[in-house]
Amino acid sequence: MATEEKKVRGFEMFSKAGNSACNSLVESVIKKISGTKRVTEEELNVLLRKRIAKIAEKHSEVYDTEPPEHIVYYINQHLKSVGYGFELDKYKICFA
Repeated sequence: MATEEKKVRGFEMFSKAGNSACNSLVESVIKKISGTKRVTEEELNVLLRKRIAKIAEKHSEVYDTEPPEHIVYYINQHLKSVGYGFELDKYKICFA
């Protein structure tokens, strides 16, 4: 039985723990996007706002320039690959 390896991505956080938190966020959103129930752009924006705020409690740098760009980039790649017709915007997630 093959095991699926967790993909490790870079987010330019200050610590491995912060990077891991962002990676877990992206993995969970990709799993949600890949599910049978389609999600809307607004649902993803709300979910990401809440999850990023939770990460910020321990890793405030998640609101710096680079981490949100990386988060949105990885999620947008997956949105496109599974046929969604929209892309997320970091400004609607982090600065709304």
